[in-house]
Amino acid sequence: MIIACLPKGRTFFHYFPGRYALMLLEWHVKWGRPIHEVRRSPFARLLKTKAVAPVLSQCGGGLLSRSALQSVWPEWGECYLLSVAKWGSQRRSWQWKQNTRRGFNLVLQLNFSMKHNRSYFELLKPEMDPTSCGHPNASRRKTLAWARIDVEPADGEALIEEIQTDWIKYSRETEAFVRSSRNAEEARRRLSWEFGDESSDPKRFRHYMQDVLRPHVKMWSEAMLSAALWFIREEMGICRIFYHTFETGRWLKGIDWTPPPRSLYTDLPSRFCFQETANPPSFVMNRRRWSYEELEKLRFYVLEL
Repeated sequence: MIIACLPKGRTFFHYFPGRYALMLLEWHVKWGRPIHEVRRSPFARLLKTKAVAPVLSQCGGGLLSRSALQSVWPEWGECYLLSVAKWGSQRRSWQWKQNTRRGFNLVLQLNFSMKHNRSYFELLKPEMDPTSCGHPNASRRKTLAWARIDVEPADGEALIEEIQTDWIKYSRETEAFVRSSRNAEEARRRLSWEFGDESSDPKRFRHYMQDVLRPHVKMWSEAMLSAALWFIREEMGICRIFYHTFETGRWLKGIDWTPPPRSLYTDLPSRFCFQETANPPSFVMNRRRWSYEELEKLRFYVLEL
């Protein structure tokens, strides 16, 4: 239903390092709020970011306004393309244990623009992409990252299940292998296996990693979470957004194999001003009867926008 109601056609998402701070503050101050009030709010840490510093120096009267925050737009930035899909199952099989509850997640995909894709094809001439066929990458686009989102419109709540990237993960693993290869032939075999026979030039691959992919490597998680928050708030009108903590996420989803990167569930939500809470999303509480010991373990992050 949500996918059917969304605007059709291409949706662009422009991002530059630190834009998340401007977006969060814009939602918080609305049409204007005294800076001293912001300093006492959960969003105080955003005032110290590099992107916000120029705005503060120009705020006459100590009032932080939406228009001042929107005026920051550096010359350099990336333009991504957003797409939406679904992922999951009504069965609680091993493949779908990454969902907190049975059913389907909404998937927001952050796709590369043609600026990246042209260089990617010119340098590597790929026959395959560095992605997993079992993950929710866009079928006709080059997907940098995605966010899986569980939505409960009746409660006005959304839970970001995960953010993840195949493209960065597998590209960096290949880069590490190529660097440590004993000879050029070994590196060529790995590149051929990853991207296809015509992509086996280590020099071209290094050029791609250093000059084309590097900006995305540095900010993919920041850009993906920003896009997810923008999408949930602006497109779906939901302002109460939850995010998994590392320990609770693994426990609820039964992840007993290789865990996700811890920083994505500690440093990243902290940077975005999520607050830890013992009050989980309503649909989690209504999922079943919890014991006292289990309730003590339930911890989430929440962001009120």
